[in-house]
Amino acid sequence: MSPDGLRWTRLSDKPICRSNDVITGYYDEERRLYVAFPKLSTMVRGQVRRCFGITTSKDFLTWPEPRYIF
Repeated sequence: MSPDGLRWTRLSDKPICRSNDVITGYYDEERRLYVAFPKLSTMVRGQVRRCFGITTSKDFLTWPEPRYIF
């Protein structure tokens, strides 16, 4: 959390969700939700592939398990 975008305070040591790479995220002002797109490794036709998931949070602290979207 950062009131000025320069000095940050850690809200939690717990990760937002499982991910095999960086997580892309943003705040959706219209929906009033934080949205995160983790990259998830999964088996596709016998090969491990990196797929995108999505998860949302109203408070940035509680995140459900991501669901696959691509």
